[in-house]
Amino acid sequence: MAKTLVLKNDFHNTQVNLRVKHDGAVEVMDIIKLTPGQVKKSHRSLCGSADCTCSGDLGTRAPWHELGGVEVKLSIDTNQDGSATLAVEQIWVKED
Repeated sequence: MAKTLVLKNDFHNTQVNLRVKHDGAVEVMDIIKLTPGQVKKSHRSLCGSADCTCSGDLGTRAPWHELGGVEVKLSIDTNQDGSATLAVEQIWVKED
């Protein structure tokens, strides 16, 4: 099953939607893998300036992103092959 991952850059006020493999409910410590093509698309869409230093390898710069409509905080590790591994660190809990 696939979910939509929305990565954000709050410096440029941009976001990118990526389809990622994820089954079930979103939970802390869930792992999401991005292909090298998704990493390139993310960086191009979020921060296309070659000389800009606003962000890391994915172009992200925001504390919260979305996975399947749920606000999440992610840790991001890029791999030598150009892919990336993301882990859900925290889930936004809205207070009523």
